[in-house]
Amino acid sequence: MDKRFFNLFPGLSEEKAIFLLEAPLEELEDKSDRYIAASHLVNFPSVRSINVLIKTLQDTNPVLEHKIARRKAIETLGRLNEIGVIYRVIVY
Repeated sequence: MDKRFFNLFPGLSEEKAIFLLEAPLEELEDKSDRYIAASHLVNFPSVRSINVLIKTLQDTNPVLEHKIARRKAIETLGRLNEIGVIYRVIVY
C-alpha cells in the first residue's frame, strides 16, 4: 500500500491523537481534530491505538463530527489490516 499520505501531521504524537479522540467535542479547539486524530493513528499500529479506534467506532453520538470520526476510524482500521475487528464491532 502506498504510504505517502499516512503522515500528514508529523507533529501529532500517538498520545495526542488518542487524547483528541477521547476528549469531549466541546473541549476541542477545532471540531475536526477527531477526524484528523483517527486518520493519523494509521502511523501507530499499537494495541492502544487500535483500541481507541474501536472505541471511536462504537460511539453512537449522532453529531456530524462524531460520524466522520467513526468513518475515518473504519478506514484507519482497514489500513492497519484490522478487518476482523471492524466486522466484529459492526456485526455484534
